[in-house]
Amino acid sequence: MQAVYLSEQRGNVSLVAQELGICKESLVNWRKLHKEGKLTISSDTINNLLLQCSLLDKQHFRIADVLAT
Repeated sequence: MQAVYLSEQRGNVSLVAQELGICKESLVNWRKLHKEGKLTISSDTINNLLLQCSLLDKQHFRIADVLAT
């Protein structure tokens, strides 16, 4: 949803997709679904995404520690 809002604010789907590392076609599809009122995210999906982000942050810090030594 944030990607959709960001692309609507900026008006440039390609640039936002590139910055976020997502497929432009996916973002275009999400915008279309949002406009039709069909883009929804369940709380389980949000929780899973937050968990994945947390795990990626931990991996990032481990890699940074290894590279610093």
